[in-house]
Parts: sequence; structure tokens; C-alpha cells
Amino acid sequence: MNHHATLDEASSSGLEIVGENAPVSKRRLKPAGRNSRRSMGSPMPKPQDTRTKYFGTSERGNASFRGYIKCKMAHRTQGSNIIPDQVYLASDPLLWFQPLSFLANMIAQTAHAITCTLFVDIAGGHLLTVRFRADEHCLFLEDHSQIFMCEITGPENLRELATGTASISPEGRLSLTLYHHTRDATVPLILDSRHLRLSKWNIQGNRELENVGYAYFTSLPKIRSDEDLKEIAMASDGTLLFVRDNFEPPTPLPPDWRNLLINDILALDVYRESTKNRTATLTFSVDAAFLAPQHLLKHSPRRGAVYYEICGPKIYRVGMSPDRTLAFYDKMVVSGADLKRFDYAIVGDARYIPGLFAPYNEENTAYMAKFHTNYDGLDMLTYWMTHTNQDHFSGFDPEMQRLAPPSL
Repeated sequence: MNHHATLDEASSSGLEIVGENAPVSKRRLKPAGRNSRRSMGSPMPKPQDTRTKYFGTSERGNASFRGYIKCKMAHRTQGSNIIPDQVYLASDPLLWFQPLSFLANMIAQTAHAITCTLFVDIAGGHLLTVRFRADEHCLFLEDHSQIFMCEITGPENLRELATGTASISPEGRLSLTLYHHTRDATVPLILDSRHLRLSKWNIQGNRELENVGYAYFTSLPKIRSDEDLKEIAMASDGTLLFVRDNFEPPTPLPPDWRNLLINDILALDVYRESTKNRTATLTFSVDAAFLAPQHLLKHSPRRGAVYYEICGPKIYRVGMSPDRTLAFYDKMVVSGADLKRFDYAIVGDARYIPGLFAPYNEENTAYMAKFHTNYDGLDMLTYWMTHTNQDHFSGFDPEMQRLAPPSL
């Protein structure tokens, strides 16, 4: 563990890699020409960039706000990171922001404080600077995250860019407003039963899980289009396309691009769905510590700093023993002894097709980051500074999700 940054150290140029000049590997691509009337031999347009709006293309802003950050410390063989789960704006109502990508953290110690700085991209193309100190620690949570008070620097209209509303309990626990989309006929059944049934599928929707089931939520208040489906790892045609780091797709794409570019473009099979099956919406308040960790993609552009992208930033899951259901009371999700957590996340290497695939399939643990689970009563920043240059990865074997063998 390095004193001032992770081994994937941020550089001054790192702030410029987001947005319009981000490497194409950061973009999710539409299957160009799939629904057109062009013949197979006709020129195909260059795939459209559908995610540039998420990254820091707008003015960064210099307005200052107070809020909270919920974060975890994670260890890989290459180094350690502080991963931001959510950022909260202290306002009425309390607002929360989903990080979409972030640079490696920077930690500095002075005679008076230990301070962590994170640069976090949020919706609307804005970059936030989030700073928090060790003495601003508020709470330890069961998912091994910690909550700190923080200073947020961003645009003056930050409230308008919030992912949603949140609430804070007298004990300092944070809960998010999230949505569960289903069929109209299913709504009265769910409300009468006061529970949600669990899904047995992984994020990709192609493999069953054996030792956990998930209740799925999203920050999207409505599912209106195929683009909305893609945000929750579904598609009307059953396919999402991704490009590896440092590869620029040719223009036009050749007719046989799926075979010719098999090592450069990932055609990911996902759950085939229609917006017609997601016409009804239920609103819930979910304790942030109940949520399963979100997987990441690590991007390594040839020019610029390493950065990390949240995979499926609009997908939220609560894991439980697979034979249980997730109860709620008056829209508040209620936990129990059957809540199931895993102390790791997949961090796929976006330079390679297997790395792009890993966060969605959830099986390739070669890309695993283990969460720190024992801080000896210390906040994570103090722990970081007092346990530097140690191996925090080996010797800890977290329980893993078990996937059933693929169907033939």
C-alpha cells in the first residue's frame, strides 16, 4: 500500500482522460446496422458512442458543498484502492450521486490531518472532487464500507444532477430511493405479500447462481426504451457490444466483423427483454449497506492515467440465501439473518476481451479485488497510513459466488 496513492497512481494528466477524449474502450457500442435495411455487403456506419454523456465533458465547477461519502478499501495483487460506493449531498432532501468512473485515490498526511482526494465522474458529464479526512469518519457498516463527512467541489447546479433522493437515520445509516420494475399484474401480488422474490441469475442473465439469490433494483424511475434496458444489462435483441482499451474500430465495420474483430469487440449475450414487461414501478428505500458491491472495469489508456469504470451503474442488488425472499414494510426494505454478502468485487482489465467479459459473467476471479474486513477499530485512512507496504491480498479467502455449470 503506497503512502499517497495506489500502485495505479493518479497523475496530473489523469483529469483529462474522461469525456470526449476518453479512449474508445470506455464506450459501450450499439450494434451498428443491426436493424437497418442495408444488405450485408453495404457499408456500415461507425458504432455510436452511447456513454460519453456520463463522463467529465462539462465544466468542472468550483462550488463547494458538504456531504457524505460511503466507500470501501479493496486490495488486488497490483495494489490497493478506495472505491466510492455513493456520494451524498447534505440538503433537504438528502441527495445521492452514483459514481460512474473515478481515478485512483490520493492520500496525504500532514501534521494535522490525513486527507483522501477522489475525482469522481457523475451523470451530466460532470467531474466532482471529493475530499474527506480521517477525523471526519462517521460509521462502520456491515458490508465493510465506512461513511465519512466530506467536502464536494462541483458545479453550482449540483442538486439538479443527483441520481436520486436518500435518507439518513439517527444512527447515521444511509438509505437510497430505488425502483423495481415489473408487470402491472404483478404489482398487487408483491404489495399483498410484502416481499420480493429473488432472481437466481448473474448480471449477464445467462448463468444460474447456486449460493445466492438477488432482488434487483435500479435508479431508473421508468424503463421506456431499449437504451434503458441496456442500462440494466438487458436488450431487446439480447446483445450488448463493448470495445477493448486502445482499439479504434474501423470505419466502416467489415461485414464479418464479429469474426474478424473477435479479440477487439465483445458481443455480450444478455437477457433478452422488452419494455412491455417493465411497465409498472414500485419505489423502495434500501439501506446502502444491504447492496451488493458493483463490479469495475480498469482502463489503461496509452496516454493518460489509469481509471476505473463502474459496470452497470444503474443496477443495484440485494443478496440473500437463495431460498428466501426480501421483505419490505411501508416501502422500506427490511434485512434479516439471511442477507448474503460477498467481500470482493470483479475488476476486469479492459485491455482484453476476457477482462471486459468478467464483471458481467461474474465467474473469472482472476480479476478479483478483496475488500478489507478488519480495520482494528481504525478509520480506513488511518489504517492505510499505519499499514503501508504490506500484503493485504494474500491470506484472505472470501466466500465466492458459485455459478451453476453452463447449460448445453
